[in-house]
Amino acid sequence: MPIRKILYPVDFSPNCERSAKFVEYVTRQYRAELTVIHVTEASEHAFALLEVSGAVSDELRAQWLERSRRRLDGFVHEEMPDLAPKQVILEGNAGREIVKYADANGIDLIMMPTHGFSLMRRFVLGSTTARVLHDAHCPVWTGLHTDEPIALEGIPFRHLMCAVDLRDKSEATIQYAAKLAAEFEADLHVAHASPVIVTPPEICVQGDLTERFAREAREELSRMLDRMGVKAGVCVHPGDPAEVIREACKAHRSNLLVIARGAAAGGLGRLRAHSYSIINQAPCSVISV
Repeated sequence: MPIRKILYPVDFSPNCERSAKFVEYVTRQYRAELTVIHVTEASEHAFALLEVSGAVSDELRAQWLERSRRRLDGFVHEEMPDLAPKQVILEGNAGREIVKYADANGIDLIMMPTHGFSLMRRFVLGSTTARVLHDAHCPVWTGLHTDEPIALEGIPFRHLMCAVDLRDKSEATIQYAAKLAAEFEADLHVAHASPVIVTPPEICVQGDLTERFAREAREELSRMLDRMGVKAGVCVHPGDPAEVIREACKAHRSNLLVIARGAAAGGLGRLRAHSYSIINQAPCSVISV
């Protein structure tokens, strides 16, 4: 799982400034090639509304793009003065263009500076981030949904959490997390949310089914880790997946959470049913693989 090429989309929001330190750290850790990209969406629509000749419209577009280039160059020099990343300006829909660029250039990790403007935004992913998570074929890093400054003690990543559903992609997700943990010299815990079973009074069952499912999941996860040769703590609790994972991250002071996305496109694209809520409620950065 080498990370040789990292793509960092920026829109010049305050959260880009906060996430830049994470991007710089990961880039240095892997000695990766970093590309900082800005997609301008306004020019396509703004110039179409202007009743100007083609020559004037082209000149306005060129001025707009040059302004974007200068702004991107200023951002890089201000936030990443010791790096020399490749800088790219594109036009179009940001989510679509980011995914297209990542596919065309063999990007290994997209690092999205997730926005966090209010309590409500904790539960809603920005449209660009959602599009990238939905369509990207490589792992995607998303930042915190918070307006609080990112504490530097969260860098480097020393405590990793991996969330699995014990289905088809669980082993691959654990393997990815284990390699990250080795790279960052971090401890690793693997979490799973088992179901809460409520049985009607008229149905007689032996023992507590909720606890039984939790125990069986704990045993299955332990066997999986043994089979893979991965050393990790096991965290299995019944409840809502997003809440269980959030509390597990808090309990183990996790700096980074690794979760799985689906393997095929469809109604949810590559996102699994609980991915949105896990990402939004996580108290740390998330890598979706």
